[in-house]
Amino acid sequence: MIGTGWGYEFTALAAGVVGAFLGTIGGYEARKRLAAAFGRDLPAALLEDVVAVGGGFVAVYFASLV
Repeated sequence: MIGTGWGYEFTALAAGVVGAFLGTIGGYEARKRLAAAFGRDLPAALLEDVVAVGGGFVAVYFASLV
């Protein structure tokens, strides 16, 4: 969305694809390691949700400043 304002549709699309891929792989690895550390998946899943929602709020906040 932000890239379209300056005519960078494909660059923004590529950045979004790369970010989604890295976020998915990174989130999977982090959750797997946290689940192993906690001995259960539920605490790791809840922590992952908190980070994802908090990150969304931070992203929207900074995007609104542009």
